[in-house]
Amino acid sequence: QTPSTIKSKLGIDPSESFTLISTGGISYKYQFLQKLEQSSRNFVISGNFKKITKSNNLVFLPIDSNLYYPDLVRSSNQVVSKVGYGTAVECWAAGKKLLGIFRDNFRESNVLRKFLKNEGLVHEITLENFDNGEWIQEINKLDGLTPVNREGKNNGNRAVAQKILEYPSI
Repeated sequence: QTPSTIKSKLGIDPSESFTLISTGGISYKYQFLQKLEQSSRNFVISGNFKKITKSNNLVFLPIDSNLYYPDLVRSSNQVVSKVGYGTAVECWAAGKKLLGIFRDNFRESNVLRKFLKNEGLVHEITLENFDNGEWIQEINKLDGLTPVNREGKNNGNRAVAQKILEYPSI
């Protein structure tokens, strides 16, 4: 779905931007909501909510909503999330900057961190900074990141789709 369609479904004006906040499908008790309410930014918060609801600049999005997560990432300005394979790939594919929480107990964190830093897409925050909302003041640091120019790089899914299209129908 297009960014305009996604924003419309979220109750956000298509001309406005938003920051997507996610914990990668894990239910989480967000402790910083009052701080977000004081911001001039829009935030879409994925969590254990029953339905999509909007309160001023906050949109509460159920983890199991029918909105396709890569479309949400693509429609956002930036993402704040714990970093796993899904979040890393979706931010990379959409060229979205990420305030990322890397977990010590996740073996692949170092590889994902290195990849996203090399691509110019991540500013790292701690779980403590995420919980207490200090990351809100760090979100502007994403503006200083310069993503690697990927022009001319092939996206694997397009190459595979093209090969499939070359085969005659059976």
